[in-house]
Amino acid sequence: MLSKLFLYHFKNYTEASFDFSQPICCFYGPNGAGKTNILDAIYYLSFTKSYFSSFDHQVIQKDQKGMYTKGIFDKTQIDCIIRENGKKEVSANGKQYERYANHIGKYPAVIIAPDDIDLINGYSDTRRRFIDILLCQLKPTYLSHLVDYNKYLAQRNALLKSSKSKAIDSVVHNHYKTELCRLGTLIYQERKEIIEELTPLAQKFYSQIANNKEKISISYKSQLSEGAMHDLLDQVQEKDFATMRTNVGIHKDDLQFEINSYQAKNHSSQGQKKSFLFAIKFAEFALLKKDLGNSPILLLDDIFEKLDVERSQHLVNLITELDTQVFITDTHKGRLTNAFEGHNNVQFESIK
Repeated sequence: MLSKLFLYHFKNYTEASFDFSQPICCFYGPNGAGKTNILDAIYYLSFTKSYFSSFDHQVIQKDQKGMYTKGIFDKTQIDCIIRENGKKEVSANGKQYERYANHIGKYPAVIIAPDDIDLINGYSDTRRRFIDILLCQLKPTYLSHLVDYNKYLAQRNALLKSSKSKAIDSVVHNHYKTELCRLGTLIYQERKEIIEELTPLAQKFYSQIANNKEKISISYKSQLSEGAMHDLLDQVQEKDFATMRTNVGIHKDDLQFEINSYQAKNHSSQGQKKSFLFAIKFAEFALLKKDLGNSPILLLDDIFEKLDVERSQHLVNLITELDTQVFITDTHKGRLTNAFEGHNNVQFESIK
């Protein structure tokens, strides 16, 4: 459980501290007050990076050169610092991590934010990112496999682009190709297995949120399901040289979401899509809890928008049954107090 949070020059916060005494904490206040930034700071302590900002310098308060955020998880103090020279340091009880990857998965978190609807509506890279974030927390080797795959992919693409001006180095090319196939096959298998585990859990959670009104399915789409990656690369080699990029691999993977056998992206209401999103994220939560042995922190940003009363109440019931620490934001205090009426383990914090 996160009991204390301290922010210094983090986004819009010059200096702020929060004490958490209840498993559910609700932040309320107007748009732009900084509610979402609190969730992002907690996420940063879990992942050593922001969920909402692509680059570290974007979490530093305007006109400042560094930032510091601290969290107390039970008896462990996690510090994340970006110094004035741009150097980032992450430590646990004063002991600095040599690699950020060694921290991932120790304090797991699952976040649901308004823009996450892109998981349903958006492009394939958003859905791949979702799978990758989940697997990076579950499997320490997955992140290194993914980093190496992307490195060899970039190197092979650079080699293909240079092939028009000079003869390609076949030894180097074969090396890149061999490593892409080895790493791609490992990643494919891990993604395939995790989606097989995720799907029935998502179906269960969706039934709870939607009160069994619809049936959902999740399909993993990968070119590697059609054959070995090495053979597939051989088949498209001429196309690769013509287009100067790698046309086969796990970087083309996607997920397909369906409600009652129709693609959710094109044939579902906003409420159905949001319910599907919640179901996927709660399934992620359940997998992390099962495999890591402790409950992830749940970060819920403005979750009640575009949900009808019935689905909202089912969602609240689900949240209160999860036996974990939950942080929720909303612009309306009344909506939060009504949602959690009768629950004594909730604290409310005004953010102005």
